[in-house]
Amino acid sequence: MEQLINITTNLSDTKITISSAEVEKIIPIFQEGQFFSKGVKIAKFFYKKRENNEKEEENNIRKPIYIQSPIFGYIKKINIEEKSIVLSPCLHEVFYGNLCAKCGYKRTEEEIKKSENYKIYSSLSNDLTFDKNSAKKMEEKVINRYLNKKKLILLLDLDNTILHACGYHLNKEDYNYLKEKYKENISEIGIRNKYDKQRYDKIIIKFRVHLKEFFSSLENKYEIFTYTHGAQEYASSIIQYINNYIYPNSLSTERLISREVNNGIIKNKTIKKVFPTKENMVVIIDDRSDVWKENKENLINVHGYFFFFDEYMNNIKAPFLNYDYDNVLFVILNLLNYIHGEFYDFYERNKLKKSVCIIIKEKLFSVFNNEKFYYLQDEKIAECDKIYLRNNIKIQIKKLGGELIENNEEINKGENSDLIKNINILLIDRNDKDDKVIQLFKKNEKKILFCNYINICFMFYYKIDYDEFEVNDEKEIIKFIDLVSIFNKHKERIIEFYKSKLDKKKEKEKEIENKN
Repeated sequence: MEQLINITTNLSDTKITISSAEVEKIIPIFQEGQFFSKGVKIAKFFYKKRENNEKEEENNIRKPIYIQSPIFGYIKKINIEEKSIVLSPCLHEVFYGNLCAKCGYKRTEEEIKKSENYKIYSSLSNDLTFDKNSAKKMEEKVINRYLNKKKLILLLDLDNTILHACGYHLNKEDYNYLKEKYKENISEIGIRNKYDKQRYDKIIIKFRVHLKEFFSSLENKYEIFTYTHGAQEYASSIIQYINNYIYPNSLSTERLISREVNNGIIKNKTIKKVFPTKENMVVIIDDRSDVWKENKENLINVHGYFFFFDEYMNNIKAPFLNYDYDNVLFVILNLLNYIHGEFYDFYERNKLKKSVCIIIKEKLFSVFNNEKFYYLQDEKIAECDKIYLRNNIKIQIKKLGGELIENNEEINKGENSDLIKNINILLIDRNDKDDKVIQLFKKNEKKILFCNYINICFMFYYKIDYDEFEVNDEKEIIKFIDLVSIFNKHKERIIEFYKSKLDKKKEKEKEIENKN
């Protein structure tokens, strides 16, 4: 019977034709557009019934003969009269695990390694992965949904960004002391031991101050995805605790990208894991910038949070708790509200999406607004530390819209230079009154500040007052920085600095309404 079935293939399609005139008709089992696996019965045909041939009836020659699909694909066209079916191959655009969600094709291990498939965490199932074209179409739907809700997307790190975790076990008295002091902002959680599944290891978690306010302020403005290098079980436990005790429904395990989801890779993170082709509505909050090699422009780099300075927990009542009140999350939530307001103000006026990368860059650049700095390093510092400190300060100044002038031979010798006229501030590690460079900047009536100033400006993403850091004859170095005092002094100004056009517009409308 095989010679009756002719199969021809062009560049993309496969045509199956029944050539015998003895065949009565071809009956499709699948309809046009329906997908199927290779080898599946897709159609059947009968021979024409011969008159007065009882032998044929006895031998059941009228039984159907089935056509099996030679490919993984779908029926493109059925021509009953021509007795032909045209098939098109499946492009394997969507996978559920390792199976094509349309035709059931199973990928080989080699194909999985070579594939460039993406998850869309806002799709119907987190087990679905898409090729780039399908991901783009799916993302368009997801993005339009967020635009209709007036939301942006936030990728939020956990460890040292919104919490500090410590693996050392506390005795009951110490834990009760911390629990009484910090209430729901401190907790012990049990994580199943990696090697002994019957055992649970206790981890103590301290959440950063302003976390509840952070989630409540952003819940209607951002869709939050948790993106961590931590293990799935650990991150899920954190999310569950936050939802139960800090702020309800603030995070979701359905929107969790953990170490396991990230294929065990703990060096790099990428927006592509969540949104493969769309990045202009995605903001990242993370204490580490080094892991975001592809998406630094989307990143708001948060000052790392470390509550447990006494790492061996020898003295739980040690006076390290000033650092707990760094108020960083308060600043970040104001910045995020600003980004949201600016994005949707622009979108409503122009029906165009202004990338969050541009909004972040423009706002942070306005902190120092082209101010120029010169950095005099302490000669007693080790050379490797010098390089690290200089690079760190240079990055922070650049991120805030300033410029660090590189070492200049004339200035280092204490000689006047045309360059010094353009420099606004001299930064120093240690105040040496006899230093030629310090004397030179004093002579030119330039501001001289301890370099900690840059770190604190970067922590608050705001240009704080000079007075705390200004060099005088009595100060050799800054031994202690009162972060609480600095924050309280600048709090109202920070709020004002991060008011978006949309916020100001709403305030004005409210004023007019109150007057009426």
